[in-house]
Amino acid sequence: MSQPPQPCLFVDIGSVITKAVLFSREKNGFRLTGRQECLTSDRSINHIYNSLNLSPELTEVLISYSPKVKVGVAEEGVPEGELIGNLCQSLVQKENFIIMEIGAGKSWLWRGINGRCESNLVEYGVGGGARRAVRGFASEAKLARWLTEQVTYQEVGDYVGNKSIFPWQLPDTQRALFLEQALAREILTEFGFVDWDIINRVILGGAVLAGVPAWCQLVLMFLDGTSAEGVNEVWVDQCGLLPFLSRLGEDSETFLVCLGTTVALSHRQKAGSVLGRFFLDWGLDEEMEVVLKSGDLIRVPLSKDQECAMKVELAGDVELRGFNPEVKLKGGEVGLVIDARGRPLIKPKVSEEGRKLVKRWKEALK
Repeated sequence: MSQPPQPCLFVDIGSVITKAVLFSREKNGFRLTGRQECLTSDRSINHIYNSLNLSPELTEVLISYSPKVKVGVAEEGVPEGELIGNLCQSLVQKENFIIMEIGAGKSWLWRGINGRCESNLVEYGVGGGARRAVRGFASEAKLARWLTEQVTYQEVGDYVGNKSIFPWQLPDTQRALFLEQALAREILTEFGFVDWDIINRVILGGAVLAGVPAWCQLVLMFLDGTSAEGVNEVWVDQCGLLPFLSRLGEDSETFLVCLGTTVALSHRQKAGSVLGRFFLDWGLDEEMEVVLKSGDLIRVPLSKDQECAMKVELAGDVELRGFNPEVKLKGGEVGLVIDARGRPLIKPKVSEEGRKLVKRWKEALK
């Protein structure tokens, strides 16, 4: 008689929220069978077991915990950074990458370049770390510039204060959602320089990024915050599995969501100036020709099962960093996004004109 699949429980204890993902280890790999979340406390693990009807003696368990977790909450766990470090060592053998994760109290950047890995932890987040972020670099004005409606700096400050005191509260209005996303944009900016010429893959994680109402919003947050240049394949850790992907082996990519490919031109041309032409071929009768003008933000709905060959003709003062015309571009949940707004990206101003600009960017990627 064959043995029943063994339950495998992965628990990530954050400073605010504890997330658990249950798999069954089967002959052909891992199968996702359940998820559970609760507020972090010294009873989080027991709550998870009870909610998922699990017996500790019959379950394989791996626990990760955030640097912000209090002593005693995760005595049997492994630091989150150590587990993601194991993932990075595995990934860097295949390609150059960056991982960006924004949490409630802190945020991480991991780089894997030419066989070597490094990490950068910043003491900012969108929950308890929100006030530190605003005091440190993300002023009320910097957050307000990403909104499509007029707000006072006092209203922005009140939001940040409440979020710092009650980090587990989810945005309950569109304004709160956009403010949280604005804070995420500024944290992405704070990660600093990335040599986009040699990056093959970007992986985004953390609830504020993985929990967006629409994936198009996440791609725009990524482009706005990082000012990414060149060609980048973008993925997201929707299930919060980053610390555990190295344990999933060959199944790991199954649990990431591919959003598609971003193509961002580097230039400083005036809005409306013609930058060049793109020729896209994904198996139709004719190539798709796109004439690009400065300021354009274009989405091509290329599905996750499609790839696209691309040729470019650019003006002499326009650059597409890291582009290899021999490599086909991967589609995804968003598709192919061409960003001709220029680099470095000029951030919108806190004005009626700036709000119209932000609204136009969001409309372009719907």
